[in-house]
Amino acid sequence: DVLHKICHPHGQVLRIVIFKKNGVQAMVEFDNLDAATRARENLNGADIYAGCCTLKIDYAKPEKLNVYKNEPDTSWDYTLSTGEMQGTVVVALEDAAEERAEKWENSAEKRIWIRISRIRRRKKMEMEQEQRCAATKMEPRSSSVQIPPSKILPALLLLLMLLVQLPIQPQQLVVVMKRSRT
Repeated sequence: DVLHKICHPHGQVLRIVIFKKNGVQAMVEFDNLDAATRARENLNGADIYAGCCTLKIDYAKPEKLNVYKNEPDTSWDYTLSTGEMQGTVVVALEDAAEERAEKWENSAEKRIWIRISRIRRRKKMEMEQEQRCAATKMEPRSSSVQIPPSKILPALLLLLMLLVQLPIQPQQLVVVMKRSRT
């Protein structure tokens, strides 16, 4: 769904196949060369989510990688339902991407594939996003000091002496005493 939302504004997406090879990669098939070129120019180096999941996009010439059935652990064709998976799906492999790009730019093929790599799993991305959000949240700062019960009275006297000497209004300083359970 995320890849379709990202690629659809650049042209009609015919097929998306996600598979594991050197991490997780996806093949996106566009209906024409212009759409694939726009997608590559606009999305290469872009982040799916702010600060993470950077896309690396290359042209790819379809060579055979057969996807016989939808297996979430190895490969998935998002354009075909399970009943339509009787045939094979042709997707591109990674080798010689730049040579293929030149050939495809000069060819009269109507369908174009682009390869998107460096896609992380959604769950891992969401966890990293939550960690970043948690790290940037501003929480009120407080300092607590553990004072043994035998020194509470001298500590309160010292605090009282400081309050008398410092020009601090009482509502600006809050002292909370909690009885520890031992």
